[in-house]
Amino acid sequence: SLSPDGQTLVSSGGDSMIRIWRIQPSQRTELVRMLHGYRCIISAAVFSPVEPLLAVGDSVGTIRLWDIGQDPPQHIHTIQKHDLVEALAFSPDGRYLASAGGLHDHAIRLWEMSTKECVAQLLGHTQRVRTLAFTPDGACLASAGEDATIRLWDVRNPRDCRCDYVLDDHQNTVYNLAFNATGALFASSSEDHTIRVWETATGTAVLRLDGLGGNEMLAFSPTAEQLVCSAGDSGDARLLDLSNLPEVKQVMTLSGHTHEPVSASFRPDGHRLVTGSSDGSVRLWDMRQGKQLYVLDKHKAYVKLVMFSPSGQHFFGTTFDGTAYLWDAETGRCIHEFHAPRPYDDMNITGVTGISQAQRAALKALGAVED
Repeated sequence: SLSPDGQTLVSSGGDSMIRIWRIQPSQRTELVRMLHGYRCIISAAVFSPVEPLLAVGDSVGTIRLWDIGQDPPQHIHTIQKHDLVEALAFSPDGRYLASAGGLHDHAIRLWEMSTKECVAQLLGHTQRVRTLAFTPDGACLASAGEDATIRLWDVRNPRDCRCDYVLDDHQNTVYNLAFNATGALFASSSEDHTIRVWETATGTAVLRLDGLGGNEMLAFSPTAEQLVCSAGDSGDARLLDLSNLPEVKQVMTLSGHTHEPVSASFRPDGHRLVTGSSDGSVRLWDMRQGKQLYVLDKHKAYVKLVMFSPSGQHFFGTTFDGTAYLWDAETGRCIHEFHAPRPYDDMNITGVTGISQAQRAALKALGAVED
């Protein structure tokens, strides 16, 4: 998760540690703090859009709130209501935090940040909730997950929420939801390999695209009615113009990945797009010229997430091997590689005898180097 000012990156994962990095592209980007106290997998982390507040959810249902404006960051509150936290989302004004998940508890809860109280419990999903998204004005919360339904909740009065629509057109798990810049439309991507586009105000399906989706890759341009999504196992992604629905125009086929693209992020001005793939590559695209600019293959593992910084000058790529990279969006240069400190970092084992090949490989996995 990246802070709204683009200066703080939080990474977490299966090692039960949260790492806070200060992003200083012109200087040395550094790990400034490791947050301890977790004994389980970190499953979600999200920054407040208006204050230096970080919410972290885990695999045993705990949500911890951290004040990262202090040095060191201070743990300020713990919430324990879910049996698993799968998704977290702050409202655009930062007043409320939505949480969801659950192996058995499928409720969505709204927490008022000023009091840390649960002000609403939204019931209806029958299986794990995988994704949450607020409209840009914060009036509607969309939720979806493994029961193949999408629910639209009116949260204008969080103490008196209601479910306006239950959308059950998908046939399998809904992985991701994305609103357009105005919130009038949203798109959904499902394991049933369809992308669907909906009117938020009416819950009406206005477009179905077969053979697309199948994963979490879904992003609207911030400046145009254009949607990027995965074309599946072909390795391609599609950029679609939705400005004249129900007609849809394919603007561009993003070809080059050898396995399915799984994440995409537009630069805030909409002029560039970054995509990441399970083939380990990241690609940067120029939307005005309709061409690929760079292929960045420094990643050595499945790319899980790519995201632009708020300034648009940099973007990040994270992988399943626990590494993250900071890239210059103009030159494609890798500015910094993030990885957790390892016990044998930079220890040179060139010429060392008396160890087996397996031991040598284990040492290198823990940071040792060999000329």
